Amino acid sequence: MMNNNLGKYLAVGSLAIGGAFLSANAVQAAALVGEVSVGPLTNVTGITEIGGVSGFSGGAGVSLPYIGVEAPDPNTSILNPLTGFTFSPASSSPSGFGSATQISFVPTGSDFNPFLNAIGLIRDIDSTTATNFAQKAQGTPGFEGFSVPAFLQIFDQTSPGVHNDLLYSFDLESIALPQYSTPDGNQNTPSTVITLGFSGIFNNAADGSQSAGTFTSTLIFNNSSPNTIRDNIRNAAGGGLFISNWQANANAATVPEPSAVGGLMVFGLLGSVVALKKRKEKVLN
Repeated sequence: MMNNNLGKYLAVGSLAIGGAFLSANAVQAAALVGEVSVGPLTNVTGITEIGGVSGFSGGAGVSLPYIGVEAPDPNTSILNPLTGFTFSPASSSPSGFGSATQISFVPTGSDFNPFLNAIGLIRDIDSTTATNFAQKAQGTPGFEGFSVPAFLQIFDQTSPGVHNDLLYSFDLESIALPQYSTPDGNQNTPSTVITLGFSGIFNNAADGSQSAGTFTSTLIFNNSSPNTIRDNIRNAAGGGLFISNWQANANAATVPEPSAVGGLMVFGLLGSVVALKKRKEKVLN
């Protein structure tokens, strides 16, 4: 059951989202190190936005179901609607996942290079899960350890529907606040980029070693302004606003001793506080 405080304000420790990469901090010597990009299994040409997945007949992308909670944009303080995430194409087995594939590697020496073109699964984040992450962020009792294990799984296969021999996985532990941007900073300019951060733990299936870091993902809307996208997300039917061109970028790197890392993590979580405000429900007369 949702904490009543969510209907007022949620105090959240803000996590920084920097650049277009995921920075994974190795906690064991054998942890994966290097850069990698993950994207849809297939791409759809000419489709960037559809107001509801019910109008979409196939292809790859992600829909954004509104969860009824809003947060100030870290850059502008304008309220942004918070959402879940439903990935397409959906996996036939197991359910509740979308298909994903790794699409690029920089530099060549990355530990992820052997996994080029390997296919995997990315777990959907429904409204309940997204709300639980908001509860965790405000320190609500009972949500301290909430996470989504195996949010991303990459296997040693390059054929859709084959899920044997896990290479690595990523456990999702927090979702940062979305940031909206345009080329000129005007909220009515018909070009929008939404930047998202997903923090958690990488698990190397080869030896069980782990790395901690944050996926950075960008959603690009070529023909709609930030104000239009906000309204479309709030009003979309059929499972949420759909976009075809999601991509998540990562950079896994080693760090100092665990004690120092722990101190940095605490500072990052407590360094700044923002307020989340639940959008008022409309009352029908």
